[in-house]
Amino acid sequence: MKIDAATEKGLRSLLPDVSRLATLSEQLLDLHRLDNGAPSDRIDLVALARLVVADLAPVLIASGKAIEVIVEQPGSIRGNAGSIERALTNLIQNAVEHGGNEVIVRVNGTSLEVEDNGVGIPGEEHERVLEPFHRLRPRSSGTGLGLNLVKQVVDHHGGRITIAEAPRGGAIVRLEFTAAS
Repeated sequence: MKIDAATEKGLRSLLPDVSRLATLSEQLLDLHRLDNGAPSDRIDLVALARLVVADLAPVLIASGKAIEVIVEQPGSIRGNAGSIERALTNLIQNAVEHGGNEVIVRVNGTSLEVEDNGVGIPGEEHERVLEPFHRLRPRSSGTGLGLNLVKQVVDHHGGRITIAEAPRGGAIVRLEFTAAS
């Protein structure tokens, strides 16, 4: 029986837990794939950003959130397209869950940024939120692996991740990569 199609209230109440377990499983599989080497695909960051946003936009818009892609400068990198896509998805989901109601995905050459208008991440937590199982709010719904997975993907690709305060409040998480040759 599919839980999301169940009519029994008790059974349907398990849906958020099952969803969290599915996400955790995907994150652990992503980490395993990184350990086993990565193909060197040529990745168009504009196309990748638009694809991820197009996949997430219907759910976000239905829940009253706004998301947009801003291209300051197109760019491409080499790496594992699936891993970069999952990292960007994690950043957007994190921004929506812990941020405000507006998310901007910005492409600037070989960097991707996710900006939200939420409460932000305190400066003393910028490095700690990248550690495995660390959560800003104890007992929050996340596993504390999403941002760590993003960091590992970026590290694996020889890139850099930084967190800054957004001009309108909220946070900006920037992923910087090396240009494709």
